[in-house]
Amino acid sequence: MEVEYSVTIRRPVGEVFALVGDPDRDPEWGTLMVESAKLSPEPLGVGSVFQQRAVFMGIRPLVRLQVTEYEPCKSMAYRVNEPVIADHRRVFEETPEGTRLTFSIRLEPPRKYQLGAAMMRRGAQRQVEADLNHIKEMMESARA
Repeated sequence: MEVEYSVTIRRPVGEVFALVGDPDRDPEWGTLMVESAKLSPEPLGVGSVFQQRAVFMGIRPLVRLQVTEYEPCKSMAYRVNEPVIADHRRVFEETPEGTRLTFSIRLEPPRKYQLGAAMMRRGAQRQVEADLNHIKEMMESARA
């Protein structure tokens, strides 16, 4: 199942990437990840590992993610292997209005949850939309 959503934020790409391009900052703006800790010692980049506490549909799993793509001010992606397989990609595009931020998520729920996949997809879509709209509101209201 796939979920995608975009917003345009009236802020420069570098500012948006500074907040949203680092998984350790997810709890500052997101409703899904409420805790985050970088586990790998190297600078943030491909291969970096994070442990995060998620809250999704009343469940609070501890997840480990590994950065699979990292290009400053362009894109950042990571993969989670448990409790669901999830590939999450964040794309940052400069526009005349500011920055177009797109989240794309591909989820593979465990076989035992296949019947609830449609409900899971709707929940994920709502959460992604709420998070991106919150980022937009947060960043645009911080304008000097």
